[in-house]
Amino acid sequence: MPDVVNQETVLITTPTGQANVSNPLLLYQFQQFPLNETWFPADYPGDGMLNTYPTTLRTPDNGTSTPDSVNNNLGGCGLKDNTVSVQR
Repeated sequence: MPDVVNQETVLITTPTGQANVSNPLLLYQFQQFPLNETWFPADYPGDGMLNTYPTTLRTPDNGTSTPDSVNNNLGGCGLKDNTVSVQR
């Protein structure tokens, strides 16, 4: 993934000038937590984990993101080789 994805803060341009803000690509805090259990039942494979953490995590290990693990997985899956270019 690009380096900006793993930065804690990012510099953005706002209507009042530039500002450093928490990087939503690294960590997004859910506005309502816990999540609606009807939509994200805890016993549902995969999505049930969304009910466990109040923020987004990448390949969580005991509640901590492990972005290096994600990068290794993405690097080894041949993602770029499996994409299709569309020309218009």
